[in-house]
Amino acid sequence: MFDFPSNPVLNEAVVLDTAAYIWDGQKWRAKRSQPPFEPAPLIASISPTQASQNEAITLNVGGTYFEAATVITLDGVDAATTYVSTVALTTDIPAQPYGKTAIAVNVHTDALMGANADQILILVDTRVPLITAISPTQSNQGVAFTLTVTGTDFWSATQITINGAAVATTFVNGTTLTTQVAAQPIGPAATLTVNVKSGTILGTNPNQTVTLIDSRPVVAGISPVAGVQNEAITLTATGTFFRADTPITVNGTAIPTTFVSATQLTASYTSPYYDPVELGQLDVAVNVATSLSPSHTVNFIEPRFKIRSTFPINYTDIAPQNWEVELWGWGVISDQSVAHIDGRPQQTWVVLNVVGSELILMMHMDLTPYPDDTQVMLTVMNPPHHWSPEPPWPFWIERFG
Repeated sequence: MFDFPSNPVLNEAVVLDTAAYIWDGQKWRAKRSQPPFEPAPLIASISPTQASQNEAITLNVGGTYFEAATVITLDGVDAATTYVSTVALTTDIPAQPYGKTAIAVNVHTDALMGANADQILILVDTRVPLITAISPTQSNQGVAFTLTVTGTDFWSATQITINGAAVATTFVNGTTLTTQVAAQPIGPAATLTVNVKSGTILGTNPNQTVTLIDSRPVVAGISPVAGVQNEAITLTATGTFFRADTPITVNGTAIPTTFVSATQLTASYTSPYYDPVELGQLDVAVNVATSLSPSHTVNFIEPRFKIRSTFPINYTDIAPQNWEVELWGWGVISDQSVAHIDGRPQQTWVVLNVVGSELILMMHMDLTPYPDDTQVMLTVMNPPHHWSPEPPWPFWIERFG
């Protein structure tokens, strides 16, 4: 263990064994082991501290204890150095490749390495990204898609911008970028403006445009165009731009719908009767939600028969042949129609009116269950389940025996 002088003289060298040291006013520094005993070089600053990649510069190095043999190092490698003074050196740095972000700078004099930490020259990528094309150039609304951007001078920090805002971007290579575009709102046709940027450097080529096609449903047809009241039918809508959230509507109200494809929807629908009391054809407007297409009309025919009179107007055992009663009225009758007395089915058939072309519903009355002088209610049921409108027709049963 060697002892340094207790009262050192500034910049005066001392030799201990085979090593030389110099007091710089604060601490002992290693020096050359042979005269002259200059102190180790110290780097203090560089100028500029930032440069553009791919651009040559002259680097100025400031410090102390420089001499003609002092050399600047770049990333640990000696560089051609110009000695300016004991406090200044320069070197020319050639253009650096894109992607290199920094250079560590220091100095040494022969084997005596600079004792201070490296100075760092920051290299900035100043390439201006240029957009030349995009794909796709149009898309349906409501559908997510991958946007591919091509151009020049792209690198890992280059981002796609949509309507001026940077978006999450995948760097593919120096000419290709991609991004995922979320499904856009459904409505009138719109556009997205697309460009690129690298950090704060904006692309200088004109924006590219993605056209968002008006993707509100277009209804080409509704089938069937007719049905029977109070009987289920399957409505089928055909057209374009159908989605799972675009149900079929009847008179403006959405009904449970099955999404078959972008061009077809189906829904089961049972219409009400035209009226609880009166007969009539029921027309409904069918469409698809959010569509601008005109509604399609589906007609539902009246399946019921409404009694308006009987012949005879009541039953009496004075004329027993009147067990057979004619039911006159409006609506549908057929050989499958069944007359009922107080809900009990009766033998029923259809005959042609001898003085015209209309059909008459005939009923053979089974009066066994009914007491004398009783009012019963007549109704008619057409298959599969269509009963006469309210109210039922009243009919008197009179016996004099």
